[in-house]
Amino acid sequence: MIAQLFPESVHTVTASADAGLAPLLPQEEPYVRRAVEKRRREFAAGRACARKALEYFGISGCPLPVGPNRAPIWPGDIVGSITHCEGFVGVAVARRGRICGIGVDAERAGPLDPEVVELICSPSERDWIHTDAPRDSTAWPKLFFSAKEAVYKCLSSFCERPLGFHDVEIAVQPSEGRFAIRFSSDAPVAHVAGRELEGRFATSSLLVFTGVLWRAQPCLT
Repeated sequence: MIAQLFPESVHTVTASADAGLAPLLPQEEPYVRRAVEKRRREFAAGRACARKALEYFGISGCPLPVGPNRAPIWPGDIVGSITHCEGFVGVAVARRGRICGIGVDAERAGPLDPEVVELICSPSERDWIHTDAPRDSTAWPKLFFSAKEAVYKCLSSFCERPLGFHDVEIAVQPSEGRFAIRFSSDAPVAHVAGRELEGRFATSSLLVFTGVLWRAQPCLT
């Protein structure tokens, strides 16, 4: 389902989180050496999907270590993003160039506690959820959380400091499966000036999916 969040120039791969996994490469093993089994399996599943996605661009056997912001370090001419949650792993990658960054996120479609919603959503976002959001089965607070996670993944390598939830405001366009992205006046996003961030979302009965693309020219096609 994450393929529909991006243009054709972005290649996506998905898998079940409990699928049979290829072993980690030696350069990746240290990052989960002391991790619990669940974390090891998620990490390995993400790396296996990522290597499969990179093969689409003719890149084989490439290790993906963890950077200082905990994001994967991709080959120099690639931008990408990995997501995993219970039962799902997904990867989106593209050639670096017109596309500057990618963020993809998947979350279980369950409710959030009210105090958590307040931490994640701005007052205007909470007002929209309470008064204007379609009364369907979509877990709207979880979608806002996922959308902000996707923004963070897309921009984390370019920000002067880590983004906070209230650095980003999401304006959902439900009928189009899109969301607009705005930043607070003190958000650490100077390098995004003059670029275009595009957000899309999709939902199933179990999962919420969001994708963010950062490129110089607008409009997903």
